[in-house]
Amino acid sequence: MTTDKNTSTLQSQGEDIVLNRMYTGSYLSSNLGHEVINMFQADNGKHYLYLNSKGNFSNAGANVETMLLVRGIGDKRVEIVGLAKNLVPVKSAQCTLPRDLGRVNKKVQREQEEYMKGITYGGASIKDIFGDEGQQSVFISYETDANNFYLPTRRIIINFGSQNKTNNDEIYLSLNFASTSLHQYVSKDSNKQDWKVLHDICKNKTLWKKGIKKVEVPDNLSEQQDSLFDICRIQDDENRFSNALSYFIEKYPDIWINFFKEQYSIDLSKIDSVTREEDAKIDNSKCKEKTGGRIDLLIRTPECYIIIENKIDSRILFQGGVSQIQRYYNYVNYLQREEEERLKKTEEDLKNKIASLGQECEKYERRINDPKKSKDELMKKWREDLEELTRDKEDFEKELEDLPEFKEREVIGFVLAPEYNTPTDSELEVKNNAGQIVYNYKPVSYKRIYDWLKDKAMETIDKDPNFKAFYNAMKKHTYVTKGESIREDMMNIFFTRIQKCPKVSSNTENNA
Repeated sequence: MTTDKNTSTLQSQGEDIVLNRMYTGSYLSSNLGHEVINMFQADNGKHYLYLNSKGNFSNAGANVETMLLVRGIGDKRVEIVGLAKNLVPVKSAQCTLPRDLGRVNKKVQREQEEYMKGITYGGASIKDIFGDEGQQSVFISYETDANNFYLPTRRIIINFGSQNKTNNDEIYLSLNFASTSLHQYVSKDSNKQDWKVLHDICKNKTLWKKGIKKVEVPDNLSEQQDSLFDICRIQDDENRFSNALSYFIEKYPDIWINFFKEQYSIDLSKIDSVTREEDAKIDNSKCKEKTGGRIDLLIRTPECYIIIENKIDSRILFQGGVSQIQRYYNYVNYLQREEEERLKKTEEDLKNKIASLGQECEKYERRINDPKKSKDELMKKWREDLEELTRDKEDFEKELEDLPEFKEREVIGFVLAPEYNTPTDSELEVKNNAGQIVYNYKPVSYKRIYDWLKDKAMETIDKDPNFKAFYNAMKKHTYVTKGESIREDMMNIFFTRIQKCPKVSSNTENNA
């Protein structure tokens, strides 16, 4: 490793890869992570990268040639949201920083500030954008030319602790997941097989696209208003989104009746109820098909049962060869049979009660009409009892008359998911015990709902701040890749900061 002509950077001969875990904090207007610069090109035409969690790196980090920007999506799984190649390490970032950020390494800070002179985004310096939050020492870890930065064309997921392979854009590494560090090195020498898997992914041109431009703050930028979804950091929480969806379906049923009609040709007269997390387990002695789990949303209408399974980051779960949505379908079909049996039993019970009361009425009529008993002192009591029995019989006859005829409700299943997590055709299949496909769930994207609400329900949304917060929170799930959604989510915060900062001239000769 040698020092470059620019004494602020180092020239590395290494080919190692670093996984840089991003977006682990909360991105409210009061807390903008320093890694936000990773997704934007600077005004001088270069791309600068910040290595979590403090920007600094060890000797191993100085041998890094490629950075994969990733975000956590579950236990030992991350999603790639960006790729940077041909990295040039920043000399001052190769250091050890104290755990207590209050004790700033002044030498490192001075070197970083000297290096950053002339580096601006939208005319604002990095130091001004971030201020003195956390008394940051390192602001930039690596640099590269803008044409060395790429975004994924589709979703790419890395699984740790598995056999090396790739499958449907999912990568499996034998490497253990670094749970306590926000960056992880994959060395060509010591992690040869894992390095090759990642290297091949990085070289696959079909998986990457360019397109990052310089920051251009729009003239009509308005300061971001944080909703409860942002404040509570639940933008990716399936349960919270399901709670909100259930609430707004019940509050504004006509909106959703129109949605199902216009988008799926499903005619609903009304919505009777919306149940959250209904227990779908039925005793095996009552239901031969496999059931179980909890249905995210179960909508009951006179015409159908609508099952909605919400999958923001997770996939359809399979257990014992049976998917969770298949178990839900079996459960709802059991409800159909149970409803039919209940109506039949109710009808039979009413007929038996009417027949029994009819016999009782006949007995009293015979007593009352018997000439030998016409002077009996019980005559008045018999007449009163007959009138009461007759009224009861008429009530049961009316109940029988009003008893609805069993009408089998259609079972309709939806899997609600972002554009970047669309379920596969096989995941949507429901099979019987013989393995034959008997039904296919319908995929419904957040984008489809978001766009339809924008066209058809904005008047209601604008009047209800809670509905608007829910609507706005859906936007991040309308993008084809998670990286696009996160970049959009952070853009307004970043731009707002830039807009408020004093503007300086970008020195295109320095660090260019």
